Amino acid sequence: MTAVNAISELSKNIVFSTRRTDRAVNSDNIVVSLGNADVASGQAKNALESAELLAKESKNSAMTGFKSAHDALKAISKENAFLEGAGKVIGFTADHINPVICVVSGGKVLTSDNKKETLTEEVPALGMMFAFEGAAKNMLEMDKKVKNSVTGEKESVKRVAFYKNNPILKANAERMENAIKDYCNTKKLFNKISLKHAPGILKGLAFVTASITGYELGSNIGKKINSNSQAA
Repeated sequence: MTAVNAISELSKNIVFSTRRTDRAVNSDNIVVSLGNADVASGQAKNALESAELLAKESKNSAMTGFKSAHDALKAISKENAFLEGAGKVIGFTADHINPVICVVSGGKVLTSDNKKETLTEEVPALGMMFAFEGAAKNMLEMDKKVKNSVTGEKESVKRVAFYKNNPILKANAERMENAIKDYCNTKKLFNKISLKHAPGILKGLAFVTASITGYELGSNIGKKINSNSQAA
């Protein structure tokens, strides 16, 4: 995984985890609350893994200190049965975020007072969210996990945006990407904060925006269907 993609993964998972934590805390439904807490933990783990990767590549003392603290926490977890068990659950969630989100959504439907209306909202909401996320992953050339045919282990591979199949569009896109990268590597915000990591952060936030937009659009479509059904 490249540094830019690691930063984008870190930024998007921090936002997603924060939103899920808020849902967990403010939900009146204990099933939905626990499900969202689990998803938030998985997203937080993914954020930590991205931060750890950046720490390995960084010579910054603060990042090196973070890696040491993370290694210590993992060592402590192995010595405690409860923490080790919780870690396995969170690890499974981190590797299967979308399926777990679907399970949480299913729990929301099953425990709802009006299952039909909730189902009508949740199905298009999740469908549009995953569709928007899929398009964003391709457009932003985000990494995907694939199994190595030799080692059998999963490794990160960069997606290639569909428009790069066109030689003219590819050349212009790469020229623009290089210009943005060069600009951010040499400029500072208020002459103090380096813009080096700005492309990665913006990529992560763009993905979050696409995901939220898709969910809200799908949810509104479901609400409109319910509204029309009640009026009929």
